[in-house]
Amino acid sequence: MGIYSFQASKPLPGIEGGMGVYQNRADYERATVLGHYEAVSGGTPIQDGGFPADSPYMKYKGTGLGLKLRMHPLAAVLILKQLESLDRQNAIINSQVRQINDRICQLPGLSEPVCRKDQDRVYYWGNMLLFDEAKAGMSRVVAAKALRAEGVTVAGWEYPRITSAPSTPTAMVASPGRRAKVLPGTDEVNARAINLALFCQEAPELVEQYVKAFEKVWAHRKQLS
Repeated sequence: MGIYSFQASKPLPGIEGGMGVYQNRADYERATVLGHYEAVSGGTPIQDGGFPADSPYMKYKGTGLGLKLRMHPLAAVLILKQLESLDRQNAIINSQVRQINDRICQLPGLSEPVCRKDQDRVYYWGNMLLFDEAKAGMSRVVAAKALRAEGVTVAGWEYPRITSAPSTPTAMVASPGRRAKVLPGTDEVNARAINLALFCQEAPELVEQYVKAFEKVWAHRKQLS
């Protein structure tokens, strides 16, 4: 399954909203019955005619169960319009990222997440890099502070570990007692990630200033450490 957010900071901002794409119909029904209160009420048909008669969720028919998390029509219009220029916008952002990363990732201790050759990388909030303190010869905190002093918008990053948060599963959406495992690599990324600002339009002078700032900080990393 794939879940896409249309919240204001995303590549397709619709103020609020989202979309789910499912290969497995059981997953689709499970998600829909939570987010759409008429999914099994006999009201508005869902997608291709609603749930089949043998769906395990038909037992909730008529209960009005569901949170009515439907996207507003205006948000859908905004998203559809912006979809026309999405490829072009992504290409501009990717071009700016490449102009920076191809140079600064030559510096000791800096790298970027690997993307397969058959995939296109999409950025929406920041340009995430991975920082190796041993190879860089300074701490991530010190490096970020020095870069900010040079005018670079940079911040540490930590993804919340949802898998370790307390949960209250219900019979409708989850299996009681089931808990997800910690995802491999999560702690490592949280300890190493730094985020640079994204440039959403051509900015050659700013790109050059960012690269020069990194090179200056790395040239003085012994003094900084």
